[in-house]
Amino acid sequence: MAQPSPEQAMQLAQQEMDYRVELFNKYKEGDLNVGENSCVDRCASKYWQVTGIVGQMLADRPGFSSSEDASVDLGASYGDENLGQQQEPPRALWWVPCREDEDQLISGALNVGALAFAGAALVAHIASQDSSLWDLYQHSVNTNPIATKAAISGVVYSLGDIMAQSYEGRSVGEWDRARVLRSGLCGFIAHGPLSHIYYLALDSWFAHMTLPNSEWVTPVLKMGVDQTAWSLFWNSTYYVLLGVLKLESPATIAATVRNTWWDLLKAGWRLWPFVHIVTYGLLPVQHRLLFVDAVELVWVTILSVYGQQQRHALEEAGVVPVACALPGPDGEGGDAAEEILRGMQVEHQVVFEDAQGHKEVLQAEELYGHK
Repeated sequence: MAQPSPEQAMQLAQQEMDYRVELFNKYKEGDLNVGENSCVDRCASKYWQVTGIVGQMLADRPGFSSSEDASVDLGASYGDENLGQQQEPPRALWWVPCREDEDQLISGALNVGALAFAGAALVAHIASQDSSLWDLYQHSVNTNPIATKAAISGVVYSLGDIMAQSYEGRSVGEWDRARVLRSGLCGFIAHGPLSHIYYLALDSWFAHMTLPNSEWVTPVLKMGVDQTAWSLFWNSTYYVLLGVLKLESPATIAATVRNTWWDLLKAGWRLWPFVHIVTYGLLPVQHRLLFVDAVELVWVTILSVYGQQQRHALEEAGVVPVACALPGPDGEGGDAAEEILRGMQVEHQVVFEDAQGHKEVLQAEELYGHK
């Protein structure tokens, strides 16, 4: 097959650049939600990496690098004139290059300020008391258990969502505060109060049973109920509440629950059966929620750190993640641990599907030939 002349190759390159500029100018950030923007940014980065490799390979071929006709400054022709139209000047912070960077800087300052204010308020409250932190917690959980557990779950769910967003590759300035607030509200108005009622009801139910070897049989049965009936109930309640807070239609909420219940169950089985040996075998009922929420926060932290390490290790080995999982079923967040686990799986897979629907899943290492 005859190779194109340098002039033909340049015409093709200019036409391709025209298509890119048209696509860039057509779709604005306002048309995408935050999760989609995060995914697009990462996929665009991979695309430009591949474009650079192909361009270098073409430049090394005879007839291209030495031809004066083939040399043209595409960046000057297209980048400044067209792409520059998208970069509006900053409103007030004159030292930042564009309005987008200004918005991220302001958003990051607001996020850091909110966390610092909350932390300072908590420290000031503790310092004003004569008792230790543990004594304050025990007094609060004994005198006002539902409000105390609601506050604990609200804080944990908010922090968990922040960690999930960080794993998705967002900087502090890109955190979705509305998403964090929704997750925190789910923990505050639902998980804390419902868990309090559930633990008391579960203990009351088994207290009326006479079981052989109840010292170990009862905790095992409680763990079974927890990881089936309670998990299904809570996970469904969580996504229903998220959907209501996002003003979604009942059909959309039902589809979300239907598409997530099994993945959430499987994600929970990786950790909670082992944790609940302690939950139901050793801990008194009033302290179970604190323990479970603390483990949840540690688990999300471990997953986030491990996932980032795996991503960096692959990138250093020359294997760029080839796909990315949008956060949540609609790009708007969800259970933090399940989000990260799903992302760790999806990011390094390529799915090939033929016309008959047969699928073949390859890992990125297999596709690139790395072992």
